[in-house]
Amino acid sequence: MKILINNQIDSNVWNSYVKNNTFYRFEWLDIIQNTYNLEPYYLILNDGDKFALLPAFKVKNKLISLPYTYIVGFLSNSEELLNKLKEYINKNSLIVQYKYLSNTIKDTSTVTAIIYADSSDLFWKKISSNMRNQIRKSQQYKLVLKKEESVNNFHDIYSKKMHTLGTPIHSKHFFKNILKSIKNSYVFTVLYEEKAVASMFCIITNDITTNQKALNITWAATDSSYDKYYTNYFLYYEVIKKFIDEGISSIDLGTCKVDSSQYKFKNKWKPTFYSIEQYNGKDYKNNKRMILISNLWKKLPLSVANYLGPKLRKYLV
Repeated sequence: MKILINNQIDSNVWNSYVKNNTFYRFEWLDIIQNTYNLEPYYLILNDGDKFALLPAFKVKNKLISLPYTYIVGFLSNSEELLNKLKEYINKNSLIVQYKYLSNTIKDTSTVTAIIYADSSDLFWKKISSNMRNQIRKSQQYKLVLKKEESVNNFHDIYSKKMHTLGTPIHSKHFFKNILKSIKNSYVFTVLYEEKAVASMFCIITNDITTNQKALNITWAATDSSYDKYYTNYFLYYEVIKKFIDEGISSIDLGTCKVDSSQYKFKNKWKPTFYSIEQYNGKDYKNNKRMILISNLWKKLPLSVANYLGPKLRKYLV
């Protein structure tokens, strides 16, 4: 048995082990390398049906699994092969950094919110009567949900929203690469009188708590000037209902900080919250220096922020 690295790896063999764990797929190597020119460090050790693998990118002496995505890290069905892979990493004086879920939630935690529902009827009954009224109000405005083959509308809305939040954006090229390379990725946009007013980028993968097929709402944003039409409620409800009706019983609403406005919105959908912990990493969102930079970023002209954002985003791993 030999540990294979990067272009030594047969991507079809890799993906045959990964199966429906979309964030582990080998395509991310090209997506991230082509977008941000980071150094890939994909490792696999396999013996027939047994395997251990790590998708990562090397930043100084760290192997980060996986930048700009979600919860990745090691994947294996053999403790023996996994230990050998970890030994190889240790011998090369490398540190593995990745995220993982925890049931322990603190006031400062970054969390993800997961909805579990076996049918859209059960989901509708689960949410509060006030929430159902908000959704009904959104449906009165003749909003239209559209599946898109382009990221243009999504990126326009996303870039404006991230600017108000003080966060450098990913480039449009990054999202184009994902939509092109990851077959289970989707863009949905809400139209009001044919104008794009809310949009979502989501990916079908395996639920990390149940290992069943799930929808991950990876990025979503609204044009705040249309909030009076409850566009956010319409977008989330219509997408959630669509995929539950298609047999997906787990919906990951994405990450946020505890007690943030995003947290309060996600909590209305009656999800289960999990803390996202960093293994050998830091939570930059709680860093005072990063908070100061974020507040300054909001004051930049939007055109300047959109130009600089993708250039700086490379370093926020």
